[in-house]
Amino acid sequence: MTFNAHAPENTYSLEMAFMWVHHAYPQSVRLCTTDPDIAVACARRLDWLRGPLTVDNQTIANALRQRLNRDVVVHKDNQAVDVAVLPFSRKDYDKPPNANTVVMVGYNALSYKSLTTGFKVEDNVFGMMNWLRQTHTLSQRVGLMTPDFIAKWAVSLAAGARYPGTHFRVSQHAMDHIYRRGPLWLTGYIVVMAGHKNGGAA
Repeated sequence: MTFNAHAPENTYSLEMAFMWVHHAYPQSVRLCTTDPDIAVACARRLDWLRGPLTVDNQTIANALRQRLNRDVVVHKDNQAVDVAVLPFSRKDYDKPPNANTVVMVGYNALSYKSLTTGFKVEDNVFGMMNWLRQTHTLSQRVGLMTPDFIAKWAVSLAAGARYPGTHFRVSQHAMDHIYRRGPLWLTGYIVVMAGHKNGGAA
């Protein structure tokens, strides 16, 4: 499936992830992905980074140089960084990267949207948490497009052009609540979570 950087769920999830990256004030960041389109979408959100941006292979490095004119460093084994970001790529890694902070974005197989549309998702929120907790303590988490969001969005679509007032009001209300931090976060179509390395500074 081709990554659509302009899809609302991808835009909102990456914006949240890189807000957390910025809040960590990193001097170095590693992008953990083998998808050039995802890497470009992420690198666009790191223009403020003054330290090195590392990527996992030469293909990604070439894509960022050609498409963004950005110099990057290819990651070396066991190289430590301040923050590692895994955008829709957690299943590609056996354990969390060597980083003070790890930020993940992933589709959730336990979400209402995944269960009802038949969209094949190989990961889920509990698998992501257990994986992160091998070396990090979960510090932040949020779910996007939970069942209440989907319900509001369906109402706005049903209203359509026939009831434009309802359409615009309900769709805006849905977008205002696209993020969920309470218990409903577990049912998000996409989840974003961050963890600090065990034994490190929070």
